[in-house]
Amino acid sequence: MFTKLRNRLTVFFLVVTLIPVLLIAFTIGYRTFTGDLNDSLERQQLISDRTNQSITDIFGERLNELTLLGTTNRLDQLAVSDVRGILSNLMHGQAYNDISVISPDGQERARVSRLATVGDADLTNHSQDALFQNTVKTHQVGYSDVYFDAQTGEPLLTIAVPFNDQRSGTLSYVIFANFRFHLIWEQISVSTSSGTLCQHYRPKVDRIWRFS
Repeated sequence: MFTKLRNRLTVFFLVVTLIPVLLIAFTIGYRTFTGDLNDSLERQQLISDRTNQSITDIFGERLNELTLLGTTNRLDQLAVSDVRGILSNLMHGQAYNDISVISPDGQERARVSRLATVGDADLTNHSQDALFQNTVKTHQVGYSDVYFDAQTGEPLLTIAVPFNDQRSGTLSYVIFANFRFHLIWEQISVSTSSGTLCQHYRPKVDRIWRFS
């Protein structure tokens, strides 16, 4: 009888002793897990913030570049050969696949390409292009969806920048620049410690870009 009681008391004291130990171990483990999780989330947020800033900076630089080009040169009044020379200077940075100067009626005046020589016969009309139409209508900078070049398979994004006559306020011309989108991915790879984010990141900035 006393043996059974002693055994029961032993089990009872073991349980009473182990429960606090287990609770303490669980609490410490949970706090450690929570701390590591929070640290990981903070690191991911930091990387995301840096990525967004990098993208904003890249597009800001490109837009400033194109705006400066159009405001310092009356591309609608220069000879076509001079326009091509000015656009060619901008191509040296390898940021664009091609750049066009388009008249208000949608007809290209001049175009330079990274991959080919463009003659007069190669110039096209953009009057039915939705991006061109919207840019003409709003007189604001426009952006296309990201698309893939048929020749190289490279992702591109068209930036449309309108320029108005300073006196009349009417549209003088539009610059179409096909930006090489993979340069953004390269920049993100440099600014982050891992390529994982770069592979899965799908940016969306104020309805400007949309990935289909």
